[in-house]
Amino acid sequence: MSAEIFGDGFERFTIVSLGPGGVPGSGNDLVYQLGATPAGPSLAGMQGPDVVREGALHQVTAGAEVQLRGYGLGPAQTDAALLFGPSELSDIGFWRDTRIELMLPTDVEGREGLFVERGAERSNALDVEISIPQNAALDWAVYP
Repeated sequence: MSAEIFGDGFERFTIVSLGPGGVPGSGNDLVYQLGATPAGPSLAGMQGPDVVREGALHQVTAGAEVQLRGYGLGPAQTDAALLFGPSELSDIGFWRDTRIELMLPTDVEGREGLFVERGAERSNALDVEISIPQNAALDWAVYP
């Protein structure tokens, strides 16, 4: 709930009560943060219209537009990479410290860890399964 109302204002799990008025930022909000702030890059999850989440597994189709949320990802993609297992994902449209937006490649499939590598630091891995859409044609041939 906090990410939807407060944006990316928290670097760790946070419990928020909007108080009796139910309005964020009205001065009577109660905020309780859990745990320590992550020391390096950290991914919190993947979102998008084609993303289905079952527990820790994020299932998505190849070619989908997705958004990754996290912390300490870096203000820009300089000296950073987004990796799906051993493959670097390159069609990135937006990269900020708390959010990465990209289009998944259409030719990558399988279940791998998705993580950010920035310099010598590596984030936690999201469990992601990318599949080719069932109605996608993989090979075309013309017959007389």
